[in-house]
Amino acid sequence: HPFDKPVIDPHYLEHPDDVKVLIKGAKIAQELVGTSQVFAKGVKFDGETANSPYEYGTDEFWEWLIRLTITTIYHPVGTCKMGSVDDTSTVVDPRLRVKGVEGLRVVDASIMPRITSGATNAPVIMIAEKAADMIKADWNNNHQ
Repeated sequence: HPFDKPVIDPHYLEHPDDVKVLIKGAKIAQELVGTSQVFAKGVKFDGETANSPYEYGTDEFWEWLIRLTITTIYHPVGTCKMGSVDDTSTVVDPRLRVKGVEGLRVVDASIMPRITSGATNAPVIMIAEKAADMIKADWNNNHQ
């Protein structure tokens, strides 16, 4: 239904190996925190105070904590992929117009088919600047 809220499910930790590698990393971090060099810097691991149903330090504990706190630093992109008018996998054309909808454009990170290797802020500014130029050009072409 067009008025339903969108469902964005990145499928974090869907594969068992995803959880295993993060548990291994958590245990390594726990070991590092226990070293005298790190301890001397005042670094503490406060996992023992987590309100977990599992015994602290066990794989079950780490999986519970990881699933509870997992997040990303990436901004979602690609939900309204830009591309050729003939490409059925795209939502917007190269002029950022939503296919099949007159008078609507998408001007944000969602048009990028793939996430950039860096922050999305600068590419989105570039997209917005280019969109402004295209909107002005289209308006001028239609009002002369």
